[in-house]
Amino acid sequence: VKFNSNGQSLRSTIERSNRDALWLDQNGDLMQVLVLQNFLFFGNASSLSNYISTMFEDSPITNNTAIKYYIPPKPKYVIIDMTIVTGMDTSAVDVFAEISSLCEANTCTVFFAGLTQKLQSTLLFGGVRPSSSGSYRYVRFLPDLETALGKAEDGLLENVLNIKEKDIKKADIRRRERLMSDADDGFLHALLQIDEQHDCDFASDLDAFRPYTSVVELQPGQSLFESSGGLVDESERGLFFIEFGLMKVERNSSYSTTRSGGFGSLRRRLGPNVASSNGSIGHLNARAPRAGGTYVAKRTSIVRDAHSFRLARFGPGWVVGAIEGASGGMRNPGVHIAVTPCRLHHLPYSNIEQVETENPSLVLHLFKMMSLLSARRQEVTIDQLATLHSIINSPALTKPMSRATMGALQSV
Repeated sequence: VKFNSNGQSLRSTIERSNRDALWLDQNGDLMQVLVLQNFLFFGNASSLSNYISTMFEDSPITNNTAIKYYIPPKPKYVIIDMTIVTGMDTSAVDVFAEISSLCEANTCTVFFAGLTQKLQSTLLFGGVRPSSSGSYRYVRFLPDLETALGKAEDGLLENVLNIKEKDIKKADIRRRERLMSDADDGFLHALLQIDEQHDCDFASDLDAFRPYTSVVELQPGQSLFESSGGLVDESERGLFFIEFGLMKVERNSSYSTTRSGGFGSLRRRLGPNVASSNGSIGHLNARAPRAGGTYVAKRTSIVRDAHSFRLARFGPGWVVGAIEGASGGMRNPGVHIAVTPCRLHHLPYSNIEQVETENPSLVLHLFKMMSLLSARRQEVTIDQLATLHSIINSPALTKPMSRATMGALQSV
């Protein structure tokens, strides 16, 4: 075992709301991570079994003993990363089979991440197989540690925090409030959630953009842009303020980037009529939809590429297209998909360019808000680099610690 940690120290780069991020920080020890190294055979693989078994040991503290420190809970997810494993003997497969059975007996899901084709074949030959999709999947093979962390976080939020159920209820409440109101205050509501989540004060000023926006309503599984089976034409790209609902962004990992500046790939997708950047925030010069109109989703599914991975997941308090607008267009913006019913407020780039000539100070406030959101996203990337450095440079562990010992150390 090269490295052992939990979800309180390790996190994915997926964007989360402050509510979800805070909950994961407090409950991240429901997810345990072990990074393995070198060649695995029965002898050294057995030590991994000891690490896993200590995670499910009952606490030695009895009812007669005063608990003076927090005992970590039994995990709901165990991630075994084998990215730097060079090979595996077939005798080691029995150990992984025991680990899988132990996790299933404790209602815990185990993710095997970073498996090469040869390692995966060895596990399959020895009887360690991913659970079928029709049942609760206690064993899964995932391509890398980042994907496994994201899936485990999603599982905790969905199955423990019940995030989807809560967001659907919030969406229903917002619909009723809007029906009872004479005016549609959805755009202001989206701005106020940004202020609340990021501790800023932009809503009162940016509400002046309301006449330049239109509403986009998406159903679960519906894509945002027409190029991936959605509603909004590529030439109408812009900022999308989330009133309610959860969105995710998937990106094709095989999409190659270039070292040239600007927004080359996005420009190729939009066509030759898109103007180049001229210093204006509305540099994409896109064709605007009718302000005040409403797009309503009809189709509810899209075809995903086999090489796609989830880049972000966000809800109220975030803006779709903020980095794209501030940077001049991303090379590969990704595919934006609704996870739950969503209501977005679309502010096209061309409308922003129009406001820029009429009220430059208003656009400056918008730029400041976009910069703040972009900086928050960069913080996550920096933290992830620190995590990778810790994994690579940490010394190999010698023996596991019990949950009680771990709790005592954390209380110091």
